[in-house]
Amino acid sequence: MNLPAFSYLFLFLIFIISCFSYAFDPYGVIERVIPRQHVPRLLNTLDVETLHSNNPQPLLSPEGDFNQDKKGDLALTGKYELPPGSKPYFLLVATPQKNTYQKLYFEEFDKPPLLHKGGTTGEGDPKNQAFSLSFCTQCDEGWDYYWDRNKQTFVRKSWGVKRMATPSFQKEGPVVSTATVDTALRLVGGLKDVQDYVKELKKRGGELRTTVEFENPSYQEQYWVRIFERKGKKEIEYDRLLVNIKSLQILKRKKKLRP
Repeated sequence: MNLPAFSYLFLFLIFIISCFSYAFDPYGVIERVIPRQHVPRLLNTLDVETLHSNNPQPLLSPEGDFNQDKKGDLALTGKYELPPGSKPYFLLVATPQKNTYQKLYFEEFDKPPLLHKGGTTGEGDPKNQAFSLSFCTQCDEGWDYYWDRNKQTFVRKSWGVKRMATPSFQKEGPVVSTATVDTALRLVGGLKDVQDYVKELKKRGGELRTTVEFENPSYQEQYWVRIFERKGKKEIEYDRLLVNIKSLQILKRKKKLRP
């Protein structure tokens, strides 16, 4: 099966990629929002002295409806390989916007920041923040971030008390690459029934979500692509497809292949 050329069909696939929040692509967010001349990238355990290891892992990038607009948002921390000034680290909060991402908040730091989900930093955590940020573990140097509806931006509140801010990682084990996600979604996006489903969902304002996951991490050619609608906390699955990104074939579908 050949991948479709740049066409009307591919526009629907762009919609798929740009609208999912269940499986954000942090690298894709950075590429679309941060100036490339500074060579930005995600922070990982090699960037933090106390977390240094031989097996680098990306640090946690919390997801959630931070600004309460019923759309998913992503908070991530990164580093400039070619910093524009004295502060080489940054915090970026973004939300999907058509075929790109909109920046909700941006801040730069002179040392690597660690992100934490709300309610996970131990005693003294207010549990009502969008997310928290610290520069160390078991310390009082950190902030809780809240969305200010009037100012349409995030405001931060200093901890002021000691917390147990244990670092979290984005994902255990190997991470599916951006190129793989793109190839898998292009392949699935060439199916007419998938295009019809996306078109119908978009027309009625439904919330489309997709995920791309390894079938087996030791065999990095085949992946499961899941397509579903998100309604609040409920997920309505449309299909689950097994694809081979080397042969560009769809090997299996949960639902019967349509003619």
